[in-house]
Amino acid sequence: NFILVPMMLEALKKLNEWKPENIQIYLKELVSEPIELLKKSGFILENENHRASNLFGIRLGKNHDMEQLKIHLNEANVFVSFRGDAIRISPGIYNDSKDLTTLVDALTS
Repeated sequence: NFILVPMMLEALKKLNEWKPENIQIYLKELVSEPIELLKKSGFILENENHRASNLFGIRLGKNHDMEQLKIHLNEANVFVSFRGDAIRISPGIYNDSKDLTTLVDALTS
């Protein structure tokens, strides 16, 4: 689609300017504390060396109810994907710590 080529080129220029390794560092720092808080609340997440920071799953613990979590997430305007018995989280460079706090609050309330 030729109309999208200029937009794609600008996006690639911006990514090169930001540098992928800097984006990776940002996301790793962004999710580290929220992930620890979720683990302490009984959610199951892979260890850091077995998951990415920009895409990871949260499995429910014994005391969690998926339907209730969906309601809480919806009420908090948190957009995630549900994959079977897991919740897929995919933070990006547009997310900040407030967004991750909202996610944790919605899942732990």
